[in-house]
Amino acid sequence: MQYRLSLTLLTLWIALISTPIMLAQTIPKGHQVVKAEKQPRGSFGSDIKYSPDGRILAAVSFFGFGEVMLYDTKSEETLENFANPKWVTTIAFRPDSKILATGHHDGTVQLWDTGDIDQGIGLRDRLGEAGILSGHKATVNSIAYSPDGKWMASGSQDKTVRLLDANTGEHIRTLSGHRGAVYSVAFRPDSKILAAASWGSVYLWETNTGRKLRELDQRPIVKADTPHIYTVAFSPDGNTIVTGGFYGTLFLWDVDTGRRLRRFNQTPKVRIEMASLYRVAFSPDGNTIAGTNFGHIYLWDANTTREPKILSRQGFSSSVTFSPDGKRVASIGQSEIIMWDTITGQRIYTKMYIGY
Repeated sequence: MQYRLSLTLLTLWIALISTPIMLAQTIPKGHQVVKAEKQPRGSFGSDIKYSPDGRILAAVSFFGFGEVMLYDTKSEETLENFANPKWVTTIAFRPDSKILATGHHDGTVQLWDTGDIDQGIGLRDRLGEAGILSGHKATVNSIAYSPDGKWMASGSQDKTVRLLDANTGEHIRTLSGHRGAVYSVAFRPDSKILAAASWGSVYLWETNTGRKLRELDQRPIVKADTPHIYTVAFSPDGNTIVTGGFYGTLFLWDVDTGRRLRRFNQTPKVRIEMASLYRVAFSPDGNTIAGTNFGHIYLWDANTTREPKILSRQGFSSSVTFSPDGKRVASIGQSEIIMWDTITGQRIYTKMYIGY
């Protein structure tokens, strides 16, 4: 088993170091692209997000060497591509869609103004130096805004979560004590609880006080040396949490009691013993869970334990997101973004990264 794990990681590393560094070749006039540094050690950030108003799809992939890509969801045209010398690892939109936050390998978070990007003006550093938020001592793995627009949380490799004022960037408190690196953070829809996924468990924190409410611990269930939970998401009604992690584990939990409700299955035909679920997302109606691991994009029925629908194989697929209306799901892989129809499971279109 150790041999198989080493072989998988070696294959992934070879793919990383053999991928040429490419920056955007077609940049709208007046837009600036900053050359990215070489890949930092330990940086494996990938993310894809719709803006809450549905007009922008933003994506970043470590296969794109920290380059952020923004697309107009109606025209499917590229709005902007930009690289950052700090190496972007994760992204999140503020609920009003006017701010895009980028998390970086150096432990900082930067805020960008998206208000006029569809008018050809491009991203702007809205707050200047004040828009660069520091405090973490290692890579920022995940960013989330509370649905009420009051809070922003960042989870880091330094085993902490920083809770900030979403409008001013002011540091409110640091949530510490996690078992390991914090890979994913998510707010409950009522913004009262923050979930932070770490080594083998998820901590639920009360947002207003910073009090730890309970721990969702999968270590007694997942018998592994590294039972990491890489991703966490709340259901739209806020009553349940879905977690995904090492060994392809996918669990549904009761938020109020911490009780494990069910374990979802991967189809035996494609199960990869060492595969990990890197991102999961609930559909807006709460009936579907999307997830992705080494090349597979799954759609689970959130209400049953039936085998998932498999959309396609996409090289190394590392993140998924639902459109605000739930009709589409977007996935990001090694060299492409693919848009899927959630009802039929058919591919709508493929967008190659600029430079490939």
